[in-house]
Amino acid sequence: MDHEVVRKEYIQRGPCQPKKHKISKTEFEEGIMRRFNPYWFKKYAWLEYSVSKDYAYFFYCYLFKNETTKVAGGDAFVINGFQGWNKPCRLKKHIGGVKSAHNQAFEKFGNLKNRQNSIQASLNQQCEQVKSEYEIRLTTSLHCLRFLLLQGLAFHGHDECEESSNKGNYLELYIWYADKNDEVGNVVLKNAPKNNKLIAPKIQKQIINCRAKETTKEIVEDLGKDYFGILVD
Repeated sequence: MDHEVVRKEYIQRGPCQPKKHKISKTEFEEGIMRRFNPYWFKKYAWLEYSVSKDYAYFFYCYLFKNETTKVAGGDAFVINGFQGWNKPCRLKKHIGGVKSAHNQAFEKFGNLKNRQNSIQASLNQQCEQVKSEYEIRLTTSLHCLRFLLLQGLAFHGHDECEESSNKGNYLELYIWYADKNDEVGNVVLKNAPKNNKLIAPKIQKQIINCRAKETTKEIVEDLGKDYFGILVD
């Protein structure tokens, strides 16, 4: 499996930090009990703790252990796990200087996360654009259908192909509307996705039925329950 895919999944989840878990003490020396201190999560955002193994791990260093210099503390921090509960100073010491393995891993983590955020922002922007264009197509269809319904005009023509000189009231009105409005013309008909033009007769009927249901609902709400109570009596 691609290492970057795995890393992205880990970054999405973040370090395992069971802050509310009641951590049991372990006997390290005869009569001396010690345990992991959840307070360390506040000091070291990169710190992980495994409840089942009772070991701590270093999130950034684990993700990029093969792309940095040797980690201060060795495998204890990235593979075997750290359990020196009586030596919390080793956590700070592990960070080291600017060029330390920990800070190299942190830099790589930041670069990957920023790249992810950039991609996600681009996808969100695209989704908003797709949504906006869909709303324009739907609104245009509604305007055309509403006009034809109010005028009691037929929707379809005998020949609605692209070469036809008279495609019927609905399509001709739709084309005229798109020609007069650039915002509409840029996202409808030939400029719309093939499976999302919202001009097919079946789509027209669905939109009309939805509008009919909404109209009926509004009429019922305007009349109120008292009116229907009279009819029942």
